[in-house]
Amino acid sequence: AYGEVCDRLFRLICGSPRNAALPPVPADGQRETVELAYELATACAAKLVVLHVITDPLAQLDPTGAGEPFPPMPGLHATARKQRSAELAAFVERELAGAAEIRVEIGEPCYEIMAVAVELNARVVAMGTHGRKGLARLLLGSTAERTLRRSTAPVLCVRT
Repeated sequence: AYGEVCDRLFRLICGSPRNAALPPVPADGQRETVELAYELATACAAKLVVLHVITDPLAQLDPTGAGEPFPPMPGLHATARKQRSAELAAFVERELAGAAEIRVEIGEPCYEIMAVAVELNARVVAMGTHGRKGLARLLLGSTAERTLRRSTAPVLCVRT
């Protein structure tokens, strides 16, 4: 049964034949997730896109109570994006021999993940999940769960 499930998953993600050109497989930047997505992309001869979403906490605040969030801060966003891109580039070069494209977006993670997946016509979205339960999940939410519910592509969740 295990082999059959793996075979079906491989055919679903990779199609047939194995060396078919495939759209990218986005991953969310967590080490375990990226490593697994790399193995999957390599086995499928697919392109791997390592995606990291920087959450903008100021966009969620309403200092006046009038429904007006803080204005965007492009300088701060550009610095954060540049720094995270450099960190991810170093990781991809060191761990994956440079075999992945890097994307850093700013916004609400679930929506940014979905936007990139749609833009790239992704065959699968690989992402990490902390597996929180109870009050922690209620207060912090679950990006993985929201992505699972909204994604049109299969979502591979890796417990990190």
